[in-house]
Formats: sequence, structure tokens, C-alpha cells
Amino acid sequence: MITSPTMKNPIKVAAVSGILLIILYFIFTLISFFISAEAKSSLTLALAQQVVITILSILFIYGFYSIGKKYKSSWLKGTAVYFILLSILSLIVLTPLMLSFTNSLTASLSSEQGIRMTELTNSQSLTAEEQAELSTLSQQIFGPIIRLAIYAYIGMMLFLALPLILFGVGLIKLGNKVELANVTGILNIIAGAGAAILFGIFLLPVIFIFAIVLLFKEAKKWK
Repeated sequence: MITSPTMKNPIKVAAVSGILLIILYFIFTLISFFISAEAKSSLTLALAQQVVITILSILFIYGFYSIGKKYKSSWLKGTAVYFILLSILSLIVLTPLMLSFTNSLTASLSSEQGIRMTELTNSQSLTAEEQAELSTLSQQIFGPIIRLAIYAYIGMMLFLALPLILFGVGLIKLGNKVELANVTGILNIIAGAGAAILFGIFLLPVIFIFAIVLLFKEAKKWK
């Protein structure tokens, strides 16, 4: 049986998966501008996209698990396993939940209340009663969105921010054994700590690029 050299190197597979994730992100974003609203609300399409992303994400994160295993870093292995489980959970729970919320919001905006709110918003001048009506309608329609945003923020802090910090610590613990480990680790810690003020989110693309470069460099040393 012939085994592909690439498959013998999970770190290289992880690096390639990271590049594919970036490419697919742009492809899916571009497609979203050309498909209909019905297609966007399709559970089948959303799940198909998320399945591909989840598989690539797991392969990407597994590269860091392999690095942790190679250098006997329980910290890095533990956080890698956590992010793999989080990817699977997102596929099973968050995708259907967000799709359901999107459909619910679309239905609300298309309802009589939503149409009325649009009419009032586009009106040049409003009476006191109309202003009160617009305020009530806005609360009814956008209130759930605000609550969801608060829940999402709390969830991000609990399930993403702290693990990012721990993941960063795991990388820093590798020291000079892995090239770019210190820089990537520090960026993860800053992103996790900065998530409290949403600043850290903007660092994630930079961290992702550093992580891919780190994986490619480490893949060359894989035996």
C-alpha cells in the first residue's frame, strides 16, 4: 500500500488546510453576493459549507496537537483538543441556531410590523405618536438581536478568549524549539485579552497567517 508523503506529515496537512480555509472564506463570501435570499436561508447549503470548514479546521488545529505531542507539551495538546471539540460543537449547534435566527429576523422584517417600521424610518417627519410607535417597533424587532449579541459576547469570552490565552501560553512554552512560536503565542494572548473590548478579533487574521507560516516551517522538520 502506497501512502502519500503529505499524509505522513500532519503538520504540512494542517498548513495546507489553513490556506484552503482562507481561500474558501473568500469564495463563500463572494458566492453570498450572487445567491438568492432563499438559498442563503437553506439549511442544506449552510451545513455543507460548515462541514467543509469544520473538517479543514480540525485538520488545521490537529497540526498544533501534533507539534505539542512531538515536544511533549500537554498544554498545547490540551488546548488543541479543546478547539477541535469547539469546531465540532459549532457545526452541530451554532450553524442551525444562527440559520434559525436569520430566518426569524427576515420574517420579522417582512411582517406588518417590519413594513410599518420601514415606513416610519423613511418618513421625513414624525409626530410624537409616530416616534413612540417607531421606538416600540424597533424594540420588538431588534430587541432579540441585542440580546443575542450580548449572549454571543459572553459566549466568546468564555469559549474563545480564555482558551486563546491558554493556547498562546502553550506556544510560548515551546520557546525556541519552534520558529515563530513566541510571536504567534504572544499574538494569541493579546487577542484573547483584547476580546474583552473586541480589539482582539481584528488580530485573528494576522494570527492565522503567522500560524500557517509556523506550521510550514515546522513541517520541514517533521520525521
